[in-house]
Amino acid sequence: MLPLRAALFALGVLLAALFALDVLRDALDSLWPAPGAPLRVPPRYRLIDLGVLGGSESVASAINEKGQIVGHGGTGKNPETNSPFLRAFFWDGDRSRDLGTSRDTSWKKNFASIRATGINNHGQIVGTAFRASNKNGC
Repeated sequence: MLPLRAALFALGVLLAALFALDVLRDALDSLWPAPGAPLRVPPRYRLIDLGVLGGSESVASAINEKGQIVGHGGTGKNPETNSPFLRAFFWDGDRSRDLGTSRDTSWKKNFASIRATGINNHGQIVGTAFRASNKNGC
């Protein structure tokens, strides 16, 4: 009878260990899922396509607490420098808006590169602008 009790005890210990390993495996899988496996925890953030301004890409530079985003996107190539014309944009949660170009009459020319680099919680935007022929910011 003693060997039977020892065998049953050993079997019980083995089953408990297997159960514990299964629980541990499930816990680890939730932290590090296998490659290609779906995540078990829903993400806290979502990816939003902000669109482009006529070129092939755009870059988000800043976001405020209201979720408003500023950045810049390409709108074609500058024939003088072969670099992209960049335009600043503002995204308000619904759509992207081109912030336009600046026309400084003392420079007598549109800027080739305008980038929005920051936005505060009042919606005030700061950025940089460069002429096509020289790279002095204003």
